[in-house]
Amino acid sequence: MALEALAREWHAQQVGLAEQAVRHAKVAWSAVDARNAEATWARYLPRLTLTVAAGMRLAATNATRYVSTSVESQGGTPRPVGVVDAAAFAQSASDGRSLGSLFYLPAMRAQSLVVAGFTVEQAKAAGLEQLAMLVATQMADAGRVAVGAGMVADKSVTHYVRIVSAGACERCAILAGKVFSSWQAASFERHPNCDCTAAPLTSKRNGERVRTDPRSYFNSLSTQRQDQVFGKAGAQAIRDGADISQVVNARRGMSVAGRVPTTTSGTTRSGLAGARLQGRARLMPEGIYDLASDRSQAIDLLRAHGYII
Repeated sequence: MALEALAREWHAQQVGLAEQAVRHAKVAWSAVDARNAEATWARYLPRLTLTVAAGMRLAATNATRYVSTSVESQGGTPRPVGVVDAAAFAQSASDGRSLGSLFYLPAMRAQSLVVAGFTVEQAKAAGLEQLAMLVATQMADAGRVAVGAGMVADKSVTHYVRIVSAGACERCAILAGKVFSSWQAASFERHPNCDCTAAPLTSKRNGERVRTDPRSYFNSLSTQRQDQVFGKAGAQAIRDGADISQVVNARRGMSVAGRVPTTTSGTTRSGLAGARLQGRARLMPEGIYDLASDRSQAIDLLRAHGYII
């Protein structure tokens, strides 16, 4: 299978898992009384947290296989120094906090909106919107960060190329087809509900096998959709020949999920990295990539903190 097809197949699997988790979240949220959202949500939050954590583990499963298959599709031979431990990517939210504390935020929002004078229906809908976004983002991040660790751990991978999907925002659109160094996986900037995918490369040149680029993505959109994504003036400028990167500020509004570098999740004696950390702060993968001076050190830290085995 061609490299881009592999990446899109992986992405489709990730989307399916995220949609399933969001459906569970919607069912759980339906029982919430927005007038007393924090108390009523507390009854259902633990079960949902476990459900989403299980989904995140599934999202991270087979990350090593995806990386290896991508390498083979380019005629390369995979050289992984370890296997991604899927369970390690379901221990906390991507910013290091606990999943429970993250998913508690919609209840706080809903209750505060009622106090502010919004109707119960409006408050509950706003809470659900936030909850769905948080669940979908955590599911997507689990898969993406696991693939990032898989790329770092496979020495046959030198780079990765960013693939955007239909519906990408302007910030993601101009990164379509951009190639990055594989071990600095933290360079995969993403925002809540980001729908982009990384395709591992055995050489920078192989990024040319992926046909997506900002201009082709822009041309694939209808005029109406171009105006929605890039704004009417920006879209018209691009149609008139302006460079997309000059029209769109790639950094504006873009954030990297997981910038908090450490977490305490998984650091107890019974936790994933407990035998090595035993309660000490556990580096998040993004924190590892920021700290490591080279690929070898990144691999050592990923292993020490329980992300590859």
